Amino acid sequence: MSRLHSINKIAKTVSLIFIPPTFLVFVFILIALKFETDLFSQIIVIGTALVFGAVIPIYFVVTSVKSKKIVNYEAENKDERTKPYLFGILLILTALALLQLFETSHISRLFWFIYGVNLAIVLIINKFWKISAHALGCSSAIGIVYLFFNFATVPLLIILVLVSWSRVQLKLHTVSQVIAGSVLGFVSTYFQLIYLTKFFK
Repeated sequence: MSRLHSINKIAKTVSLIFIPPTFLVFVFILIALKFETDLFSQIIVIGTALVFGAVIPIYFVVTSVKSKKIVNYEAENKDERTKPYLFGILLILTALALLQLFETSHISRLFWFIYGVNLAIVLIINKFWKISAHALGCSSAIGIVYLFFNFATVPLLIILVLVSWSRVQLKLHTVSQVIAGSVLGFVSTYFQLIYLTKFFK
């Protein structure tokens, strides 16, 4: 029993550290440093990611748990995930509008659009099946990194395996749900990057 408790504690730590906002902020830091040509634009891109991709979404979940709108931070019931996903889409649209206003690089704006599309797909799927947003968040980052930042692909793949294991170990997802999230995140992000880049120039 003690060994199982220790394993679950490790799984919880992995699941807590590598939440979707972690990958979003990580990716936008890389994007800002690579594609933004001045310090002000870099600050805008990274700051927008931190505020609209991490701080506000996390605060929303925390307050929802405290007000008992969500049972716990994992939102184990798939129906509890609908409002956070809808709120997330609203935040993404706001972030996209801000980057448009400050005329950041088209790549930075494209990535926000891709995250919005991915989240909308997850929202629809979630109505019927609890696909893993953790796995999708990581694999979406892999799709971006694979095209532009090859040096980080292998570490992210290792993290994806750990995240997928943690979600299954904690009985928050099935193997098929983490596989589906992993495949959807990478495929959707990768092909959107290839085919939509020209529309954001």
